[in-house]
Amino acid sequence: MRMGFLQLPVPGHGASQAKANRPLAAAFMIGYARRHCRSRGWEAVIAPEELSDHGGDAALAAWALEEGFDALLFTLYLWNRERSLFIARSVKRRRPSVVTVAGGPEVTPDQDAADFPGIDLLCAGEGEEFFARFVDDGAARSLRGIFRAGEIADLGRVPDPYLSGLLPVRDGEIVHFEQMRGCPERCAYCYYGKGRRRVRRFPPDRVEGIFRLAAARAGTEVYFMDPTFNGREGLAGRLERVERANPRRVPIHTEVRLERIDRATADRMAAAGVRSVEAGLQSVNPAALEAVGRSWDREAFLAGAGCLLERGIGIRTGIIVGLPEDDLEGLLSTLDFLEGAGLAGGVEAYILSLLPGTRLRRLRDRWGIRAMDRPPYWALRTNRMRPEDFAAALEILERRLGIDYFAPIPPLGGGAGPGLRSLVDLRGGTLDGPLPEPATLARSVLLLLDAAAADDVRLRSWAGRAMAESPHTCWRLLHAGSESWPAERWRRLRGLFYFPGHFLNRGRRPGQDPQGAFSVRLFQAVDDAAAARSLLDASPEAELAAVPRPGEVPLWREACREAPWVLLDPRLGPRESGTLAAWCADRPGRVIDLPFPLYPHE
Repeated sequence: MRMGFLQLPVPGHGASQAKANRPLAAAFMIGYARRHCRSRGWEAVIAPEELSDHGGDAALAAWALEEGFDALLFTLYLWNRERSLFIARSVKRRRPSVVTVAGGPEVTPDQDAADFPGIDLLCAGEGEEFFARFVDDGAARSLRGIFRAGEIADLGRVPDPYLSGLLPVRDGEIVHFEQMRGCPERCAYCYYGKGRRRVRRFPPDRVEGIFRLAAARAGTEVYFMDPTFNGREGLAGRLERVERANPRRVPIHTEVRLERIDRATADRMAAAGVRSVEAGLQSVNPAALEAVGRSWDREAFLAGAGCLLERGIGIRTGIIVGLPEDDLEGLLSTLDFLEGAGLAGGVEAYILSLLPGTRLRRLRDRWGIRAMDRPPYWALRTNRMRPEDFAAALEILERRLGIDYFAPIPPLGGGAGPGLRSLVDLRGGTLDGPLPEPATLARSVLLLLDAAAADDVRLRSWAGRAMAESPHTCWRLLHAGSESWPAERWRRLRGLFYFPGHFLNRGRRPGQDPQGAFSVRLFQAVDDAAAARSLLDASPEAELAAVPRPGEVPLWREACREAPWVLLDPRLGPRESGTLAAWCADRPGRVIDLPFPLYPHE
């Protein structure tokens, strides 16, 4: 039996979302099955990283079909659930004999198999023993529906993905090191411990091997994945072991309860190489914390934070907007507290999600919670917050923290692996020739258009096929020219490539953005200062990108300060580029190097 594993990254127009997409679950399961399966003659393949991270829907389905897998296994997270199910259906439609299997945080015992169209078999819980049974079951295919997996009591039987060689450690990468399973906390909004409070530990001697691998690469960081690193006994001894194992002081990141940090613990953490931590505050509202089963000691929290900050250990503090019994006043109090504690610079704010399997999802009616029924499951209303309050909360966060809660989507950037197209130039009669097959497209595509291409019926035909085979693609449509296009043309183009079911169209707030569609973005790049000024005054459908030509930079001062984006022509000299960057110093992320010529005369 030949099996393929596929884990898809967080959707987005850029490449950064894929950096954390490491197929740990697949590697854990394959390593366990190699050691414990009775069957022989089976093969398991993890999708190539460049393909899983950058391939479009059609490209991934084509890979699975070309490989001739007997089974295709998906790891489902809230950000990739619907896209994974679409690919599963695409493969099944063309090869019905392929057995499709899914597990991960999105699969919980309280769900029904009908909630996963295109999937033949589901695993709720830890996947290692399930996968071994699946392999041994082979052609019999006696497993059906949702398999409710139990715990593996002895985690020493589960090989580590990095130490077994299944996952390589590369330069500049975060090494995700799992040291335990289960969680002693009982937070109602979280399913990390899969409903089990019993904590089981992997063998402690693995830490030496992990740091040997990490130290051999440049720019690595080790992430201890414990839900609460300091939440169990023996912390001092474990930190001493890490200190001995990490003489090169590879940076460590982990999650802690600040209330349990004292000076001695902070000293040991710094000596071991801990450089940053996440600390879940969630709210300072006692009623909200009680509602979700979370404790908090204000003075101990402040003392622990001070101990870490004194030793140069950075703190990222998590808060949740929309907890039961919380409201805008509670959010303001939480932000006031964090500012007073010197922690406002590292705040990570999340909208409450009613995740599958959580107690809060089951008890939603008690708290009057109404939420999205599809990922990301955001709360829309609670017993203390109305829909307009959630919108106001985001504005408060942006104003108080000086952030864009939803980062602007730039006109350029992204990535594509070998054989994938992330740039398609349809200008100058390109539609007269063969167009890229959907199976060659990346998950994020920049489409360059002129007026002739925008109005060509053949574009509609190609777009229809591309969207049918890869609906979860992120599109950026860019017109490089000074002429103003009618709003109807832009809206028609948006409609050709817009998929309402795309995760980005629910995972961002339309009220925060004039375009209102996030899976397809419209841009116009202009290299004439007067035309740019006119377009800015007209408030066009597309976002304007200023592209000052060499020798004309002084003409652009006003327009560059107002344009949403500034693209640096590669022919600009250092002084001209520096001038443009200085004009936009208050928004450096809006200035982008142009990697290729945009205009025919170039």
